Amino acid sequence: EGALVAAVTLGSVRNPFGLAIELGEVTAGAKKGDDLRLPVAIRIPISALALLPRGAESAGRLLLKLAIQDGGGRVTFDAGTPIPITVGAGDLARAQAGVWVHRAELELAPGRHRIAVLVADQQGGDFSTVVRTVDVAAP
Repeated sequence: EGALVAAVTLGSVRNPFGLAIELGEVTAGAKKGDDLRLPVAIRIPISALALLPRGAESAGRLLLKLAIQDGGGRVTFDAGTPIPITVGAGDLARAQAGVWVHRAELELAPGRHRIAVLVADQQGGDFSTVVRTVDVAAP
């Protein structure tokens, strides 16, 4: 939790996994006055994760947490998203050459926002944080 707070408030990151945040195009909300929607993709290199044998498969467990600081300094946190990863027998080498992409859609008011993501590898006991700042223009 402290690492996520440091990331969102200070921009301080620790990224041994090599996480990346990709931002999509901002779209208007469904109704006038709704917050704007920003699609994000968090790219998590599989090779950085602890995938343990489970029968004929390899499996991992991640927890992704997100925090957003708006231009006024207010910070909001999500509840966290568990991400189970399962790689079939014989696919481990191919999977480790790729990335796991977690997609989300953020609702943001116009203005500048700092988006921080923490990914914790619950089996490997390590974590990474990454930060992006985005200016959301009014429609």
